[in-house]
Amino acid sequence: MCGEITAKGEFHGICEKIFIPTSGIRCKKCGKSLSSFSDPICNDCKDRNHLYDRHISAFEYNEFLRKTIYRFKYENQRRLADTFAQKMWQEYSTEITSWDIDALVPVPMSDKKVRSRGYNQAELLALSLSKYSRIPADRNYLKRIRETSPMKELTDIERMSNIRGAFEAKGDKIYKNVLIVDDIYTTGITLSECAKAVKNVGVSGVFGLTVCIGAGF
Repeated sequence: MCGEITAKGEFHGICEKIFIPTSGIRCKKCGKSLSSFSDPICNDCKDRNHLYDRHISAFEYNEFLRKTIYRFKYENQRRLADTFAQKMWQEYSTEITSWDIDALVPVPMSDKKVRSRGYNQAELLALSLSKYSRIPADRNYLKRIRETSPMKELTDIERMSNIRGAFEAKGDKIYKNVLIVDDIYTTGITLSECAKAVKNVGVSGVFGLTVCIGAGF
């Protein structure tokens, strides 16, 4: 059955075809699909003035990935982190290497949510990606300093207000370039706030990597 996961966190053959790599004309900032080459930056990135330098995502968001990521986040399917990370590295190892990344930094969850769920899926992704990339994962560099509402339930304006000032970076380490790791890219608001926090303590280059990216804004 498509979507069935083996004990090792692998997918049966047909499901491999549903991992659709991002391709075609993409925004040079956020990585979302563009209709033409007329402008390399999408209107969303122009309007929002995202604070990160570049974001890439391994796969297009679809129904299969929606269900699979739900299992990963809410049904204790932690082993999927390794499956996702391996595919992310296969797709973007050359590009990530060119950025000279000092540390992989997962988007943090609040302590309350981690206790409730038992783990942070972004942290698991970063740790698994570290295994393939040999780039160290620093899961304590970025902290969520206040509780926020689930972003999927909010409008764009509410999302910006909800996440503003929610993150803080440690200033006791000096990184030049970091790669922020998360599962899904939608509006880029969370990644931009993470970028602001780490740039406040001296990071120069902030890049983002997610499993999948949605269409539209």
